[in-house]
Amino acid sequence: MNAACCGFTFALNTAYHFVAMGTYENVLVVGTERLTSILNFEDRGSCILFGDGAGAAVVRPLEKAGRGEILSTSMALKEDFQATHVLAGGGAKPCTPERVANKDHLLILHGRDIFKFAVRAFADLVEEALKPYGAEELGLVVPHQVNRRIVEAALQKLGIPMEKVFLNIDRVGNTGAASVGIALEEADRKGLLPKGKLVVIVAFGGGLTYGHVLCRW
Repeated sequence: MNAACCGFTFALNTAYHFVAMGTYENVLVVGTERLTSILNFEDRGSCILFGDGAGAAVVRPLEKAGRGEILSTSMALKEDFQATHVLAGGGAKPCTPERVANKDHLLILHGRDIFKFAVRAFADLVEEALKPYGAEELGLVVPHQVNRRIVEAALQKLGIPMEKVFLNIDRVGNTGAASVGIALEEADRKGLLPKGKLVVIVAFGGGLTYGHVLCRW
């Protein structure tokens, strides 16, 4: 599923619906990213933010999985391809020596536009996901690891303390479509996903794509 940084969350959403409909009993969701191959290392405003990685999860019926009951999901698109894009390297404009020399194959990031969008999308997704249950049910928010300032601004709008969110961007960077899978596994391994509480997975990425998965751990 090509949804940029939302890839893992969108795939998790799709896997849930496959299992819920009885189409499949076990679905493996894998998110991978090798962003360093398209980074412009002369642009210190963007290249220092990203990393490479992979994360995975298995989606099964709740009686077999035993934890992580998915309660709600969403996938959405706000069409704005200019906020973060690559000019060449795909089927429409394959890489040529001239395009590589011109750095057309490298990531272009408009940070201010992304910041405004991501703060609003983050806050709206978490608020809507928690509305039927109440904020007191929240155990942890596991976001796409985009930027600490974005997370802080969104949580301030929501009135949620920083200790309710899991971040590893300071150690692994923004690993795009892999970031939610990596963060979820780390949070679980560290015992930070409280049993019986709500866990909100939220992501936003190029496109601009955004979505969530709410589960009760």
